[in-house]
Amino acid sequence: MCTSTGHAEMTLFMRLLRATAQKLGMCILVLNEATAAGRPALGPSFTFLTDATLWLARALGRDRELRTAEVIRSRVSAHGTRCEFRIRDGAVIFAT
Repeated sequence: MCTSTGHAEMTLFMRLLRATAQKLGMCILVLNEATAAGRPALGPSFTFLTDATLWLARALGRDRELRTAEVIRSRVSAHGTRCEFRIRDGAVIFAT
């Protein structure tokens, strides 16, 4: 259920995260497992509270190790960019 109080709390929290990241010179990742129709489900406002929104997915076919990362929205790079990769023994191996 979406409420104005919940929206205000989310906005305040994201602004605090941004201020912390800028002050400490760090990158903060917010992971969201809630999805609707193949897209993040925290509402349209959430997208504009981040510098970038990435979509991470597992391949649906035979290769269960294959992953895809796609830039859905970004202030610093082109959206729609995607790459395929595998994670083996803790190492990222980019697919060719």
